[in-house]
Amino acid sequence: MPQLNDEQTREINRADKLLQFLNIPTNIAIWDPYKPFKDEVVLLTDYVEKINSLVPRKEQSGKQITLNKDQLKSSFAKTVGGIFSITSVYARKFADDSLLGKVKNSETYIYEMKDTEIIGFANGIRTDIFTDALLTNTDFTPYSITLVQITAAIDIAQKFNEKIGLSASIQVSSDTANVDITAFITNMRTSVANMLDLKSNFDATFITGLEKAAVRDEIGVKHTGIIATITVGGVGVKGGKLTIGKKTYNSNQQGNVKPRYVRAGNKNIIVELHGYPTKNITHLFIKGQMDKMNFDF
Repeated sequence: MPQLNDEQTREINRADKLLQFLNIPTNIAIWDPYKPFKDEVVLLTDYVEKINSLVPRKEQSGKQITLNKDQLKSSFAKTVGGIFSITSVYARKFADDSLLGKVKNSETYIYEMKDTEIIGFANGIRTDIFTDALLTNTDFTPYSITLVQITAAIDIAQKFNEKIGLSASIQVSSDTANVDITAFITNMRTSVANMLDLKSNFDATFITGLEKAAVRDEIGVKHTGIIATITVGGVGVKGGKLTIGKKTYNSNQQGNVKPRYVRAGNKNIIVELHGYPTKNITHLFIKGQMDKMNFDF
């Protein structure tokens, strides 16, 4: 099933809002007698209905599936990363180099594994690493790593694996449908532009309402990123640098910086301010979520 991208979503949101305004009974009485405008309303309505037939936007389960998938993978990575971290202490203390090599992977490394590798990796944790022999070893038991914890981690991986197939099936789309959507969106823009060109035939009150309804907004469009503040002693400062991947953002006079359009997943955030030690953290970016963060020096 095809999915609307952010740009297309903005357009369909605008069309929805505009049609709500136009379909108010008192407004229908204003534009209905004017055929050129009425023709554009009919066309816009038709384009919206056609898009809805291709992309049932009222059903949001796909977004929820994606969100749950990200959370499950993050939870698995955090759980196993913590278990590995504790186990590595035991392995170093007892000079078990073989075990140390098996538990060297960090939370970030695990999260960045391919989705399809997670379930096999999880099953191997039990069969190849945390065997009955290790879990019952009297030197290891004080480290409080139990079969219950290992089983819970594998259970998370199994749920994540189920989400992979479900999410993938939702993303399957028809090339023809995607071409149609692009064409309908283009035609919608044209109809809205034509309506605005014809507005001089109406009174000032209707024109004001029309212009307001025709403004693009971002209702239903959620960015992925952070709303951050760089401060010194709690006071926002200008000139701070925040880097995510290859992109660097500078804080404004109030210390604010707002990276958007970040791809979901665990990302490294580097925060720099002249004269202060650099901060380096890992943050899980969840699709469609803007997290508030403060970096105080």
